[in-house]
Amino acid sequence: MSPKNILLIVLRSMMNPHFLIFDEPTNFLDLDSIDALAIAISHFNGGVIVVSHDEKFISTVCQEIWIVDKQKVSKFYGSFIEYKKAFVKQMEKKVDEMTKSSSKF
Repeated sequence: MSPKNILLIVLRSMMNPHFLIFDEPTNFLDLDSIDALAIAISHFNGGVIVVSHDEKFISTVCQEIWIVDKQKVSKFYGSFIEYKKAFVKQMEKKVDEMTKSSSKF
């Protein structure tokens, strides 16, 4: 995200929107810019939807985690770290199931 884009976000947020949507907002930002964006989002008085793979940014900014999987949306009750642990367990279970079913052949 270029400085010009950051300025546009700031200007648009001053128009008092009800919510903002960010898709991978930390891409191409340096650490100081990511911190500044996190502060700006935390001070925003509306809703914010963030799609990101940046663990630190998600943990800093997000108060709720919603998972989109297999055309369904569900709320995850817990922190991002807890979500990662649950996801790893789920993937390990799938690998075990695949390994067991492939060993039958």
